[in-house]
Amino acid sequence: MKKAYDKTKKKKGNADVILITVVGFIAVIFMFAVHLAWQEMVDPFNDLIADGPLPGSVNNATSLINSFDITISVVLILLIVVTIILAFSINTHPVLFFVSLLLLMGVGILAIKFSNIFNDLSTSPTFINESGTYAASSHILNNYPKYMVIVFFIVIIITYAKISRGGGQQLWKS
Repeated sequence: MKKAYDKTKKKKGNADVILITVVGFIAVIFMFAVHLAWQEMVDPFNDLIADGPLPGSVNNATSLINSFDITISVVLILLIVVTIILAFSINTHPVLFFVSLLLLMGVGILAIKFSNIFNDLSTSPTFINESGTYAASSHILNNYPKYMVIVFFIVIIITYAKISRGGGQQLWKS
């Protein structure tokens, strides 16, 4: 006898957008902190190893830290793409659409809060130079609520608009 409904399948596609929102914010703030710390350490570190066997290592480290902007932007975009692709494999009941709308409000509020925190940090005297250095990440976080709500809408549409052979969602297989 077959199960009417398999409850063991993971149905967390909408919750993944919350994870992306938090991880993206933490990654950008971490990137800013590392860049700021490196700017404070680079001159003493360069003086320390200038006579040593690795004179080019400071330049290599600086170029690596400066590439964080592109790296974090690409990782965030890839996380969003993977979440959208995985939304196709989620079979869910239409009643849960209202729960998704509540999660959408939560993602919107969280993204607005993160965007405001980032705006406060990027305009502070300590981080004012970092926001100019990392243009892509600054743009993403300044428009974070808009991007995360759009991604969440796409995931909701993909999750609930799938049509099976019977003309509607097929949740129970016979």
